[in-house]
Amino acid sequence: ALPEICATLLTSDTVHLKNVPRLHDVATIRRILESMGVHAETHGERGGMSFTAPDSITPFAPYDLVKTMRASVMTLGPLLARFGEAFLDAAKKTTEGFEHGLASRLRPDHSAIAWSGSARAVNSFSYAT
Repeated sequence: ALPEICATLLTSDTVHLKNVPRLHDVATIRRILESMGVHAETHGERGGMSFTAPDSITPFAPYDLVKTMRASVMTLGPLLARFGEAFLDAAKKTTEGFEHGLASRLRPDHSAIAWSGSARAVNSFSYAT
């Protein structure tokens, strides 16, 4: 369910998901999205959820939520594709694979990472304070 929830960041339309499991990771990714300005609702006991990511969201995931779940990096692709930038407040260890995978450079003296560009060509990937 986490990839589907993160994919709701790709549109400003309301996205309805069915049979979303009631798991801690689902609750955490929901809190991450809500911290960005996404409106999330749970419907009934059967796991229905709705997400609306308006154009005014802030593409930043705070460390206090990110540190509890490595899967929070799944928000980065949709944010980069839609807004052209994404910020993840995370320790370097969480992001070591991205430097190689996105052919980017990291500045290890900082604690937050930032992407800018497009989903096809990342212009920058750096730590920021």
